[in-house]
Amino acid sequence: MNAPDHLAMLLTYAGAVDTPHVAAMEEVASDIVQVPFWTPEFCAAVVRAAELVGFEPDPDDPGPGHELSLATISPVLFGAVQHDIGVRICRSYKTCGR
Repeated sequence: MNAPDHLAMLLTYAGAVDTPHVAAMEEVASDIVQVPFWTPEFCAAVVRAAELVGFEPDPDDPGPGHELSLATISPVLFGAVQHDIGVRICRSYKTCGR
Protein backbone atom coordinates (compact mmCIF):
# COMPACT_ATOMS: atom_id res chain seq x y z
CA MET A 1 0.00 0.00 0.00
CA ASN A 2 1.32 3.44 -0.88
CA ALA A 3 1.90 6.00 1.83
CA PRO A 4 -0.83 8.65 1.85
CA ASP A 5 -0.07 11.92 0.13
CA HIS A 6 -0.49 14.20 3.14
CA LEU A 7 -0.61 17.40 1.10
CA ALA A 8 -3.37 16.05 -1.13
CA MET A 9 -5.29 14.85 1.93
CA LEU A 10 -5.10 18.28 3.58
CA LEU A 11 -6.08 20.24 0.48
CA THR A 12 -8.93 17.98 -0.62
CA TYR A 13 -10.11 16.66 2.78
CA ALA A 14 -9.81 13.19 1.20
CA GLY A 15 -9.78 10.41 3.77
CA ALA A 16 -10.62 12.77 6.61
CA VAL A 17 -13.91 11.25 7.67
CA ASP A 18 -14.70 7.65 8.53
CA THR A 19 -17.78 7.51 6.28
CA PRO A 20 -19.76 4.80 8.13
CA HIS A 21 -19.63 6.88 11.32
CA VAL A 22 -20.37 10.30 9.80
CA ALA A 23 -23.93 10.52 11.11
CA ALA A 24 -23.10 9.17 14.58
CA MET A 25 -23.54 12.44 16.46
CA GLU A 26 -24.59 12.27 20.08
CA GLU A 27 -25.98 15.04 22.27
CA VAL A 28 -24.11 14.66 25.56
CA ALA A 29 -25.59 17.70 27.33
CA SER A 30 -27.76 20.67 26.54
CA ASP A 31 -26.09 22.49 23.63
CA ILE A 32 -23.11 20.11 23.63
CA VAL A 33 -22.68 17.46 20.96
CA GLN A 34 -20.06 14.79 20.39
CA VAL A 35 -19.18 14.22 16.74
CA PRO A 36 -16.84 11.53 15.41
CA PHE A 37 -13.97 13.38 13.83
CA TRP A 38 -11.04 12.31 11.65
CA THR A 39 -9.49 9.03 10.62
CA PRO A 40 -6.10 8.20 12.15
CA GLU A 41 -4.47 8.70 8.73
CA PHE A 42 -5.91 12.19 8.38
CA CYS A 43 -4.86 13.05 11.95
CA ALA A 44 -1.33 11.98 11.02
CA ALA A 45 -1.41 14.33 8.00
CA VAL A 46 -2.52 17.26 10.19
CA VAL A 47 0.12 16.52 12.84
CA ARG A 48 2.83 16.29 10.18
CA ALA A 49 1.73 19.63 8.68
CA ALA A 50 1.74 21.24 12.15
CA GLU A 51 5.24 19.95 12.78
CA LEU A 52 6.43 21.39 9.46
CA VAL A 53 4.78 24.78 10.06
CA GLY A 54 6.10 24.89 13.60
CA PHE A 55 4.48 26.36 16.65
CA GLU A 56 5.53 27.81 19.95
CA PRO A 57 3.53 28.76 23.03
CA ASP A 58 2.23 32.32 23.06
CA PRO A 59 3.53 34.01 26.23
CA ASP A 60 0.50 36.36 26.23
CA ASP A 61 -2.05 33.51 26.02
CA PRO A 62 -3.90 33.09 29.35
CA GLY A 63 -4.25 29.36 28.59
CA PRO A 64 -0.67 28.17 28.22
CA GLY A 65 0.07 25.47 25.68
CA HIS A 66 1.24 24.81 22.17
CA GLU A 67 -1.50 25.79 19.73
CA LEU A 68 -1.73 26.18 15.99
CA SER A 69 -4.79 27.26 14.05
CA LEU A 70 -5.83 24.99 11.19
CA ALA A 71 -6.14 28.19 9.16
CA THR A 72 -2.41 28.74 9.64
CA ILE A 73 -1.72 25.32 8.15
CA SER A 74 -4.15 25.92 5.29
CA PRO A 75 -7.18 28.17 4.87
CA VAL A 76 -8.57 25.48 2.55
CA LEU A 77 -8.28 22.89 5.33
CA PHE A 78 -9.90 25.24 7.84
CA GLY A 79 -12.82 25.85 5.46
CA ALA A 80 -13.28 22.13 4.82
CA VAL A 81 -13.36 21.35 8.55
CA GLN A 82 -15.81 24.17 9.22
CA HIS A 83 -18.09 22.98 6.42
CA ASP A 84 -17.85 19.30 7.43
CA ILE A 85 -18.75 19.85 11.07
CA GLY A 86 -21.50 22.33 10.19
CA VAL A 87 -23.10 19.95 7.71
CA ARG A 88 -22.92 16.98 10.08
CA ILE A 89 -24.45 18.87 12.99
CA CYS A 90 -27.17 20.48 10.86
CA ARG A 91 -28.02 17.13 9.24
CA SER A 92 -28.36 15.49 12.64
CA TYR A 93 -30.63 18.23 13.95
CA LYS A 94 -32.53 18.44 10.62
CA THR A 95 -32.18 22.23 10.86
CA CYS A 96 -29.46 24.67 11.77
CA GLY A 97 -31.78 26.82 13.88
CA ARG A 98 -32.90 24.14 16.35
